Amino acid sequence: MNFDEIMGKIKDGAAIAAETAGHALANAKKSTEKALEIAALNTKIRRLKLNIGREFMSIGKLVYETHLNPDASSEGIDEILASIDGLNEELDATVEERDRRKAE
Repeated sequence: MNFDEIMGKIKDGAAIAAETAGHALANAKKSTEKALEIAALNTKIRRLKLNIGREFMSIGKLVYETHLNPDASSEGIDEILASIDGLNEELDATVEERDRRKAE
């Protein structure tokens, strides 16, 4: 094997190594982006659950206030229930999105 053949093989090997490194970098980038998206969705899920819990506490407070004073108004309950319904819908959609991203 002469010098030119050896250099050609070295260049071919370097090109293959560069291509492989490029693919590895692209895969690492995709994995990192996916992990960040899933982490963001998990954070949103925790926030939604916390907000739902706060709304339930608000309902409990209103119910207790009507227990202490039967003449007290319980007007806000319907609004809170509607808010909880909306939060639960958003929570379900977010969990579904997170699970879909995990499965990809």
